[in-house]
Amino acid sequence: MKLKQKISLSIAALTVLIILMFFFAVKPLFNQIGENSKELFSQKANLVSLADKIDNLRKLEKVYRDYEPDFKKIDGLFIDSEVPVEFIAFLENVVKECSLNVKISPSLSQESKEYPWLFVNFQINANGSFPNFLKFLEKLENSPYLTEIQGISITKTSNEEDDSEAEVKAVFSVKVYAKEKINEKD
Repeated sequence: MKLKQKISLSIAALTVLIILMFFFAVKPLFNQIGENSKELFSQKANLVSLADKIDNLRKLEKVYRDYEPDFKKIDGLFIDSEVPVEFIAFLENVVKECSLNVKISPSLSQESKEYPWLFVNFQINANGSFPNFLKFLEKLENSPYLTEIQGISITKTSNEEDDSEAEVKAVFSVKVYAKEKINEKD
C-alpha cells in the first residue's frame, strides 16, 4: 500500500472511530447532563415550593398566636355534650342570684340536619317572682354559652294585685350547643 492510501485509510478509520465514540460516549454523556439539569431544576422548584410552604406555615402560626385568645373564647361558647356540668353549675349560680326555685332537666345530646353542631336541650321549670324570672332570663341570654331559648310558658300562680310582685311558674326549653362536631353521614 502506498503512503497516500495508508493515510486515507487511517483518516477514514479515525473518522469512524470519532463518530462511534461520539454516539457511544459523548452523546449519552450529554443526554445524562440534560436529564440531570432537568432534575436539578425540578428539585429547585420543589425547594422554592417548600420554602413558600414553610413561610406560609410561619405566618399561619403567627396569626394563630394572635387569635388564640379568640379561639379559646369561641371554644368556651360550647358545652361538653357528654357531661354539661359547667353549664348546669352556671345555671345553679344564676338561680341563686335571682332567688328562684328551679328544676333543671337535661336531655341527651342531639343532632340536627339544620345545625352543624350537637346540642343539648334543657327543660327548666322555674317558680318565683316575675322580676326575678326576667332577671334570670336576661342572665341566661347574656351567658358565656351559645344558647337559644325555646317555648316559654309563663303562668301567674299568686293572686296578688301588684303584677311586679306576682309569683309565676315558667316552663321553657333552652338549646345549648355542644363542642363536638357532627360527622355528616353518607
